[in-house]
Amino acid sequence: MKSKAAARRVAVEHSPPRNRIAVGLRVTPETRDDLAERAAKAGTSLTSQIENLLQKAMLFERLAGQEVLNALWDFHSAGAREAAYQGIAGDWTRDLNCFRRALRAAVERLLEASPEWDGEGFKHDLDHALLTAQTRWQQGIARRGASQ
Repeated sequence: MKSKAAARRVAVEHSPPRNRIAVGLRVTPETRDDLAERAAKAGTSLTSQIENLLQKAMLFERLAGQEVLNALWDFHSAGAREAAYQGIAGDWTRDLNCFRRALRAAVERLLEASPEWDGEGFKHDLDHALLTAQTRWQQGIARRGASQ
């Protein structure tokens, strides 16, 4: 009688070639739960969900570039650190202090990636961005108030 290991070897040797390979992956329980929830909502397997997210991440990296990804990561990390410091659990993006710390980290990273340094030009651009964002934010508040 063949051992289970020997039976598996025979099965593998006689199985048709696959165009997929196994990859070992260790994640936190929270990440695994999030992936399982996403897979269930999408009606796919956990493996398919992980592969899909990896493909999207690689596409985003190609399209956005490493500097933008670093800035987004710094945004997330700085906000999460500030939230932990303040004892905020969950969505820290609704807390002004956390959001401001995250924003500052992302802007710093983007400025550091500039091909040339133009401090006065950056100040002008940031002032313009602040005015534009303030106007849009106020218009959004006005629209939300009118719809209530």
